[in-house]
Amino acid sequence: MRAIHLLIEEQQQPRAPKGQREKGSKKSKNARGAAEIVEITKSKLGAVLGKKIYLVSAVNQLASGGWTAEVEVIEEEHMISNFDVIGTYSTQFDSEGDLTNWGRKGFRKRE
Repeated sequence: MRAIHLLIEEQQQPRAPKGQREKGSKKSKNARGAAEIVEITKSKLGAVLGKKIYLVSAVNQLASGGWTAEVEVIEEEHMISNFDVIGTYSTQFDSEGDLTNWGRKGFRKRE
């Protein structure tokens, strides 16, 4: 009975004309914003490397709909943070947010 009641309520709500129902109302499954890519980068690269992400310093959208991100990772963590070693990585994601390429560009001490 509850399912029927919910279905009746849904049918009673006003609907947009057929041609306007989906335009702009929902993001495409593949449409991702920079903030979402930052979170995906932290999650996926962190999992691949097994290390803590220190900073996502740049995110750029590609013409293909994919993304690139520059990432700093704590390679060696010390009791005194000034001695931490930070690795700089370059990453690439496809339009669905899957990590397709990554590579370390260099190292530096945390400043």
